[in-house]
Amino acid sequence: MKACTNQVCPGNPEAVCVVDLCSSTCKIKFIDASGQNVMCTDDKCQVFSFNEQDTCSDKCPASNVKICPESVCELAMKQNCSKKHCAVCVLDPCTCQPSFIDVRTRKNLTNVQCNYLSESICELKRCDILSNIEKAKFSGIDLTSAETALPECDDHGKFNPKQCQGQSCQCVDQFGRSTGETSAGSCREIDEIVILYVTLTYNANYSEYKSNDKLKVLQDMIWKKLQDAGIDPRIIKKVGEPYPGSVKVDVTFQNNADSYNKDMALITNTIKQMANTNGLDLTIDGQTVNLVNITEQVQTQSQVADNGNKIEDEDELSQTEKIIIGVVVGVVGLLIIAVIVFCLCYRRKQQKEAMDDSFETIRESKRSSESSLVSETNKVYQEDDNIVKVRL
Repeated sequence: MKACTNQVCPGNPEAVCVVDLCSSTCKIKFIDASGQNVMCTDDKCQVFSFNEQDTCSDKCPASNVKICPESVCELAMKQNCSKKHCAVCVLDPCTCQPSFIDVRTRKNLTNVQCNYLSESICELKRCDILSNIEKAKFSGIDLTSAETALPECDDHGKFNPKQCQGQSCQCVDQFGRSTGETSAGSCREIDEIVILYVTLTYNANYSEYKSNDKLKVLQDMIWKKLQDAGIDPRIIKKVGEPYPGSVKVDVTFQNNADSYNKDMALITNTIKQMANTNGLDLTIDGQTVNLVNITEQVQTQSQVADNGNKIEDEDELSQTEKIIIGVVVGVVGLLIIAVIVFCLCYRRKQQKEAMDDSFETIRESKRSSESSLVSETNKVYQEDDNIVKVRL
């Protein structure tokens, strides 16, 4: 690219110098605004006019024009707008103050738009292509033909089910991948992801972390990692309490119409990318806690509908709560059994006492009958408190 340094086109000062990348000698040529080759001729004196300095106004106060290094934008993008793939940094020539615009609309971006993953995968792919075209223009390279590869997004930024480039068409899923279906006619509606379940496994000693009260620290750090990545807290339905198995944590994401994140497919890709680039590793008390495994499961709109629209309760109980409830249920069960046994024993005792009373009544009745019989049979007898005398 240095071959174009300080090169001008005589007779066509507006022409842009470009390097022929196919030439072994880095041959240069000049093109106009439409990309057409132009001929450079000898300069000819032309009559021209200009305003006097006194009649011109400076754009920057006190002629304070600055030369802004590229590193200003690079640092600003990294610190302030790294989550917005469609963002382009522009610098104020007077202050070198960076600001951000959307490469598609040329409109200024807000801090909220810069801080969250507010695009869809379809929009990101469009932005990547448009950004490459813009960057190529600075090097004098025309990539406008690449616009034919721009994916087609619907009004919500999601992929149209049918994607075409020229005469070639295919049906795609929520990630923009071909489904393998025939593209003749229309394609089926895309079955969008609405829930994402993730289980994170860290190489840490659960018992040690529990005894040192570090489990809550680990849980909070995962929350922060996810939000720093541009994920809106409104779709993070649960960061569960850590449980044994090294240290495992269940995280649930659920689509929310009020969230800045409008594409669960993008969230799914973001979590995978974070896991693959050590973005979910944690640092606790100066020690790195590595993510050693991640499992993911998605639930789509149709799957939710098949389950009778019953979405899993995202406020489900933690492992500790489950253990406590299990113990309580066990104790209550034992108490119920004890009460039943007590009632049976008490009833049996009552039945025995009732039977004993019956036997005593029978004995008393028998004695009374015998006494009456003796009295009737022997009219002459004498009785005191201790002796009964009978004359036979």
